[in-house]
Amino acid sequence: MSINSGTADEIRAEFAAQGVPVVVRGAVAFDRHGRSYGLGVLDQELGRLAGAGGDRAGLIRRHVQALIEHTTGPSELDSAPREQLLARLFPLLVGPAALADGEEYLHAPEPLPGVREFLALQVEGGLSTLSAEGMAKLGSAHELRNRARANLLALPVERHELAEGIRGGHFHVVSGVSALTASRVLVLEQLYQELTGRPVPADGLLAAVPSEQELLFAPVDRHVASVFGTMLRYRVLPTAQQADELSPHLYWWRDGRLTPQTALTPDGRLLVAMEPAFTTAAAPPAPPERRHHHYQFAHRALPAALRSLGPELVTELPVGGITPLLLELWGEVGARLPADQRVPWEGLAGEYRRFGEGHSGVLVTLPRPVAPPEAHLAAAVLPHGSGELRYFTVEFAIDPVSREEGAVLGEWTADGTHRLLSVGASPEPEAFAAAVGALLDGGRRRGWRRLFRR
Repeated sequence: MSINSGTADEIRAEFAAQGVPVVVRGAVAFDRHGRSYGLGVLDQELGRLAGAGGDRAGLIRRHVQALIEHTTGPSELDSAPREQLLARLFPLLVGPAALADGEEYLHAPEPLPGVREFLALQVEGGLSTLSAEGMAKLGSAHELRNRARANLLALPVERHELAEGIRGGHFHVVSGVSALTASRVLVLEQLYQELTGRPVPADGLLAAVPSEQELLFAPVDRHVASVFGTMLRYRVLPTAQQADELSPHLYWWRDGRLTPQTALTPDGRLLVAMEPAFTTAAAPPAPPERRHHHYQFAHRALPAALRSLGPELVTELPVGGITPLLLELWGEVGARLPADQRVPWEGLAGEYRRFGEGHSGVLVTLPRPVAPPEAHLAAAVLPHGSGELRYFTVEFAIDPVSREEGAVLGEWTADGTHRLLSVGASPEPEAFAAAVGALLDGGRRRGWRRLFRR
């Protein structure tokens, strides 16, 4: 969180008055020995005081005194039970703006470029980071980090919501007043499973920690290209409450490692800098190729065969129904193709039915389509009072932007012209029959709209 310059001046003056000169970066004060003093709780109390009125200088004085006593006085690491201390231990991510110049911080690893992972004890005033000496009093660094991350996972998530990418897809937003919110990126795999009920996808996650109070992440799937740009610009908090930046980058989480997919220029501009492996993982899958057997049957052979029967198709019903004729035609189409291009007829069936107000016809269910523009369903219909069949299809389609699957309603005219009648169609037989009936009953053609519904 951010401490404004006026408040920072007051805090520095009070520290100096108590004999401890400090510099203030972000929401942390540092003295000349590299010791840190968290100021987040003080800033929140000053905000509440501003609305109610009260002794501002006295509040700062008392809080600074308590911080100094806790940091420089007798350490509870020497007196409190170890298990009690371990139960209050958490990992805390600290960005470069809050780090003292020249300090190496060998006890705080760098899980993200420029961002350090400290171990911190939860104390009355907020969080108190441990020095290397303090960590040594509690145990090995490996043991302490495992315990700190387990404690972090046990904390309730303050706020979780979904945000939409500008061109489809969504990403998760975790936010809260806690300075530990962004630290949850260190346990991202478990957090993802907790919030979604699913394992992390094989290609990992895209993640961002704009500030200590914000964590964004999304699965690396066919929508990740859409959410990448949105996540770069996204901020949870209103401008007036913006926390100091923790990291401007987007990271690829895979197998427990976070690698940046952006870079900063010398003048501070953020560039997209994806590693080749990420671009391969993030690329939408190539659309499957249509199968000639399926396509030739539904879009060429079937309309020609049904039209050749003319109105007798629905006035002189063959014994055994229409399905045996469909199976025979399917075999004829396959016989003209190489053996490796033939498709099983599983699911192929036909039925006679009414469409709308008095229109008769045949509705054909096709084997499941796998690629555009293979068809889910087809219908040859004799409109009431007409002597010419009309042939309609519901075709499998894929949104070219979001890669979302859907369907469109089309018609093949007698001269072999394909017409797109509506988008956002349903591949269900009842809905298809109703749509065809509405068209034949003179229903107005629906206006153009987005191909797929969200």
